[in-house]
Amino acid sequence: FDHLSGTESILQNVFARHAHTNGAKTWCVSEGKDYSYAEIDHDANRAADGLKNEFGIRKGDAVAVCMHNRAQFFVAMFAIQRLGAVYVPCSTLYCVDELRYQLDHAEVRALFTDDAMLPLVLQSLPNEKLRNQIVVCGTDSSHSHFRYESFLEGRSADMPIESQSITADDLAMIMYTSGTTARPKGVMYSHGNMTT
Repeated sequence: FDHLSGTESILQNVFARHAHTNGAKTWCVSEGKDYSYAEIDHDANRAADGLKNEFGIRKGDAVAVCMHNRAQFFVAMFAIQRLGAVYVPCSTLYCVDELRYQLDHAEVRALFTDDAMLPLVLQSLPNEKLRNQIVVCGTDSSHSHFRYESFLEGRSADMPIESQSITADDLAMIMYTSGTTARPKGVMYSHGNMTT
């Protein structure tokens, strides 16, 4: 494939095609459960619908993912990119200052996290508006933020129409450097970069 042009340059289109042809096959195993291509694809569309209609996320908006390895990590990444929004992965090893810097520098507008990371996330928020734009994966129901399951409930499972306007040159991800000599730098990856 020519990964630098056309629909094959869009990672979520490649994944959606695999979900269509190999839907029942296992994509990953997480927390003792098998997740099929079709399940991840279906939930990514529902999460994208939630980001758009609950949080107002649009093309070019930065959305962070700060969680441990789990199937919902893939769902969040694909959901963000299906809207043409920008996926910002955050290290689970960050301290408050490091995470706050990244969320502020990337101008993050919404965030996916898990129960274990939520306390750090809440201490690291660069603004109060972001506090109401957090989706939390896990089993702890003692907090008031959007639970992952309820965030997806009743959402459209159709690929968002915004995905049709994404090109290989559009920004897909900002990944931060380690910051060993200065503040971390945000490295910008296009959809073509990620697919390649």
